[in-house]
Amino acid sequence: MSNSPMPSASRLAWAGHHRITSQALERILRRARAGNGTASVGERVLANVCELRRAAATGEGLEHRTTSCFSHLVAVCFALSEIGAESLAAGTTAALLRARSAQGLEMLLLKLEHDLNAAGPTLDSLIAQYAQRLHGCER
Repeated sequence: MSNSPMPSASRLAWAGHHRITSQALERILRRARAGNGTASVGERVLANVCELRRAAATGEGLEHRTTSCFSHLVAVCFALSEIGAESLAAGTTAALLRARSAQGLEMLLLKLEHDLNAAGPTLDSLIAQYAQRLHGCER
């Protein structure tokens, strides 16, 4: 059970990544396992946002992943913006600029987890559209 002052919207409704997203992630992982070059910026964006969505939706909590790394949170904002989730990215960026303490950062992460879950199916669709553009996959 989370200590979050905000309920995690849509957590129980998440059915996993869309098929197109899973296919794109598998291609990235397969290439990485084979040692064929480094991931592109777009591939890192996809992997980052998928990890965030899964962590938020499954209740793993983002605070364990990002509290010690300001640059990781900046990458989160970039990834959200890249997939088209501009309002999530803007809100997170603004909150990040105001988070001047460990407690402020923890509150930001709780809000981000809530916002990711509240965006639910819309966020999943944005991720799937980004994955399709990235790899030219068909549904």
